[in-house]
Amino acid sequence: MTAVLLTVVAAVVTAAPAVAEEGGEGGTMGGVLVATQEESTRSGPPSPARPAPRRESGRWREGSAKRAANAGLAITVPTSRALGSTTIGGQLSAQLGTVTVADTRGSAVQVSYTATVSTTNFTTTVGGNTSTISRPNISYWSGPATTVSGTGVFTPGQLTAANAIALTGTHTAFSVTLAVGNTTVAWNPTVIVRVPSSAVAGSYSGTITHSVA
Repeated sequence: MTAVLLTVVAAVVTAAPAVAEEGGEGGTMGGVLVATQEESTRSGPPSPARPAPRRESGRWREGSAKRAANAGLAITVPTSRALGSTTIGGQLSAQLGTVTVADTRGSAVQVSYTATVSTTNFTTTVGGNTSTISRPNISYWSGPATTVSGTGVFTPGQLTAANAIALTGTHTAFSVTLAVGNTTVAWNPTVIVRVPSSAVAGSYSGTITHSVA
């Protein structure tokens, strides 16, 4: 059984040096990279055509975490997260916010489960033309566990920045083996977005998916 949560990510890329200012508009001012959670019960790949998060009073909306569960195995991710700004040819690197997996099945025998992560391309449409930040330019590393409970072996997919992986497919974010009873693991992953020199200034959006099974 699989539980899935989608993260709709929007990134503002500017042509001029970025200004670290929340609520900045496009053009020469800096923008923000934001993650907004949406629940889904499907296990297929996310649609690249999902809308970017809405703004309220010039700021990206932020809210509580959302949770997807299936047969006692649940995943929770923050609703939204402002990650920063960058320019064409630049790079963003910031933590996405805490991801938590809880296994409440209470198994009396040893079980295993794995959380995975994937992304779509980030795209924007300017003047009727689409510009893309492709998946090889979007990297992820889980970092160590921030919280664990219960009995099991808790293994990060990418312990340090040196282990960051390009999200060209579906990759392990965290795994738990030899688990008995109820267990919980949480981590705060880092997302790295490299903006190619061929990109245009604009507001890019894409979808990052965390799943557990």
